[in-house]
Amino acid sequence: MIEAYDDSFVERYSNSADTVLYKADSENCTLLTSDDGSGFDVEYGDDAEYTNIKNLISILNSTTEENKSDLEEVLDIDSVLKAIAINTVTGNYDSYNGSKAHNYYLLYSGGKFTYIGWDYNMSFGAFTEDNGSSVTVDVSSPVFGVDISKRPLIEKLLAIPEYYDRYIGYVNSLIEYFADAENNIDYIATAISTYVENDPTAFYTIDEFEENIAESDTDLSESVNNIYNGMNKEDMKTPPNKNESDAVTGASQSKNENDPPEMPDGQRQQDNGQFSLNDDLTPPDGGIPSNENMPNNRDIPNMNEGRNNNMINQKVVSIMDYITQRVENIKSQLNS
Repeated sequence: MIEAYDDSFVERYSNSADTVLYKADSENCTLLTSDDGSGFDVEYGDDAEYTNIKNLISILNSTTEENKSDLEEVLDIDSVLKAIAINTVTGNYDSYNGSKAHNYYLLYSGGKFTYIGWDYNMSFGAFTEDNGSSVTVDVSSPVFGVDISKRPLIEKLLAIPEYYDRYIGYVNSLIEYFADAENNIDYIATAISTYVENDPTAFYTIDEFEENIAESDTDLSESVNNIYNGMNKEDMKTPPNKNESDAVTGASQSKNENDPPEMPDGQRQQDNGQFSLNDDLTPPDGGIPSNENMPNNRDIPNMNEGRNNNMINQKVVSIMDYITQRVENIKSQLNS
């Protein structure tokens, strides 16, 4: 479930007079020194000259381990490190970590920016530039289809050992979360499959849905993508090697296979009202009506019409394949 980042969202999280919400709506919100901020849309508040963004860009691009306190005064570092980790583990490269440098928000409040992720539907190898090949991305240089020097929000932060270690900690938390991926995916699929099959606005068929959650013999590391094809991966710049020997190993926690997935950082679904695998998941009142029988059916938009077929990967990449292979690849990197 997602929430729109609108006025009510902003006002619930900030009552500062200087609050501004920026959306990285263009495909060039790099935060490089060449970025004048105009690629951001001001969704809330007022900053016609992008003064706050320009100040962040200036401080960010001059950040070193010695002066990192300057960046900490204007940026919630943890919000960025968590977002980088999520994009890295789940293979979300239709993002700042990828070739387009978009699909994120910056909330400015009380003189400080917070990074907010957005638009995760191209994760797990679904991005057409990916086709699952991002399963082998270097965890110490977590970008895909772009040189890390073009993403200062990642390069500058991960070049500082304290931030890098914190980022690796978040990566390991996610590895633990995905350690029981097969049972968790089956749990969710059981809950929603009937609704998927009867969704009149679905992007994909029920057969494609089933294929997407099934494990196969596909080795995603051999997938062909449109970014690295013809490029020398060894030319991709990486930050200095860091000592990962003290990093958390990411060992999975044992749990009952019927338990619902646990959320990182202690976030849990409430037991009250939560369904279990033993519940009858049949929709009430005999199920969802078919598309043909729905009232005012002609008014329901066809979500497939006009969709960006150059963006959505038409080749199914199994979520099960991606996340299990990605977790094993990251473990191997961290243990090497």
